[in-house]
This record gives sequence, C-alpha cells and structure tokens, in this order.
Amino acid sequence: MRNRSSYDPNENAGVYAPPANAASRALTMGVIFGLIGVVLNVIINFLSVPAYANQAREASAGPWTYLALGLGCLALIINIVLCFIAGFITGKRIIVRRPAFWTGVVAVAIIYVASFLLRYIPGYPGNISGQQYSGQVAGGIAVELVILVIGCLFGGIFSQWGAIRATLNHPYYYGAEEEEEEEE
Repeated sequence: MRNRSSYDPNENAGVYAPPANAASRALTMGVIFGLIGVVLNVIINFLSVPAYANQAREASAGPWTYLALGLGCLALIINIVLCFIAGFITGKRIIVRRPAFWTGVVAVAIIYVASFLLRYIPGYPGNISGQQYSGQVAGGIAVELVILVIGCLFGGIFSQWGAIRATLNHPYYYGAEEEEEEEE
C-alpha cells in the first residue's frame, strides 16, 4: 500500500495507507508548532509592554486596560489558530486523524509551560515578583496544572478539527465507508 498525502480522487481508495510512524510525526509537528507559538507569544508580550505600563499608572479601567485585554485575547486566538493549522498539516501528512489530537496537546503544553517559566525571568514583561508563602505556591501550582490540562484539551480539540477538515474528502476514509456498506 502506498502512503501519499496528496491523492487523486479518481484512483482506487484501497491503495492509501497511513504511515507506520504516525504518532511520532504528530508529536514532532506538535513540538514545531509549540515552539512557533512560544516565539509568537514572546513577541506579543514585548509589543504589549507600553500598554501594561500605562495600564499600571491608571487608577481605573481605561483605554490601556482594554488594549492589554485585547492583546491577551490576540495571543489566545493565535494559539487556537496554530493548533488548527498544526492539526490540518498533520492530517494532510499522515492521513490518520487520531494522532492530530496529540499534536495540539503537545503544542499547547509547550506554549503554556514556556509562558509559565518566562514569567519568572527578572525584567520580563508581566513577571512574578515579591515574596510568596509555601501555601500560595502550592495552590498556585495546582491551579496552573488544572489550567494546563484544560488548555491542552482545547488545543487537542482544535487540532483534531483541523485534521478532520484536512482529510474530509480523503479516499482512505471513503474506502472504509464503502467496505462497511458492501458488508451489510
């Protein structure tokens, strides 16, 4: 059986097969898109420094507050789009849809853990400073882990959606449906 990500709809659907190393390819794509997401988040964070500085000087919510909120939403939307694109490319390359979920999970995990660690760098915009007690640290880590799990699930769902869109008309899936219909 051939393994091709580009296909001719006029050919026999039975000649297409997913690659043997689909899981490792999916995880590799997750790492690549995770690193791209980290770079984009760092760029957005440094571009938003003036908004955060002016927001800190204001006593109440003003235009700088809304600009900072908008930049945070922009970073979230970029991460969602990255997961969808990662899933789409993974679906096109490996044909199988299931490993694309793990592409999104790995990408979001890398982005989230990197952004969590970057906040502890002195002088980095939005860093965490001050003395914290052990109870605060343990509670903060628990909350961060819950947010990480939820974020990874959403990243996996959007990546899976991208893979489904990429393989919507692929003969590999049409061949399986035709075989089921013939058996009945």
